Amino acid sequence: MPGGRQPPTFTTKDKAFMKLLLKDIVEIQIGYQARGRIEPNPAGTFRIIQAKDFDHHNELMIEMVYKIDVERDPEKYLVHAGDVLFVSRGFHNYATAIQLPLENTLASNTFYILRVDARKILPGYLAWSINQAQDQLRGMTQAQNIPLVPKAAFERMEIDLPVLSVQHTVVRLMELLKRERDLNERRAELIQAACIHAAGQDKERTETR
Repeated sequence: MPGGRQPPTFTTKDKAFMKLLLKDIVEIQIGYQARGRIEPNPAGTFRIIQAKDFDHHNELMIEMVYKIDVERDPEKYLVHAGDVLFVSRGFHNYATAIQLPLENTLASNTFYILRVDARKILPGYLAWSINQAQDQLRGMTQAQNIPLVPKAAFERMEIDLPVLSVQHTVVRLMELLKRERDLNERRAELIQAACIHAAGQDKERTETR
């Protein structure tokens, strides 16, 4: 990020890293597959997270998640705070850690739901680590109408797993980076609004002459 903090980078020389396969760290569950098109139902008892529910920073917009009728036992598709969602379909594959407390909320089959044991790996670190490995992800992707990262390939993704203290450092730095990004965006919005206001005032003065 020009003029700001850069995302943290670590190598296996930094501190006691282990290189492990993803399947040896987390449980991976494919998201909920509806029998047909997913249709909203305000009277539904479960909500479902879809790719459309994330903003351009890959952050969940909970207000966009709508309710549906569930056709079968939803238990294994439920998403909880501390899970990580990975977008397995499409041209933009990314992972995001769920921080919000969610109730009766499923993930669609666009996602792999990663169940994390925070005693071994932090959700935020796992999401960051997956997102750094775009070369690995591209090598796994199957070319079809809608590109797919197959579960069998994804679960063999290699993850550098440092000690928890290093993971906490990465997560804290990413939180600082996000805070700085949000402040920069807000500053840009205020400057743009000031420019529009100034231009409007100048137009009014010109028209009244």
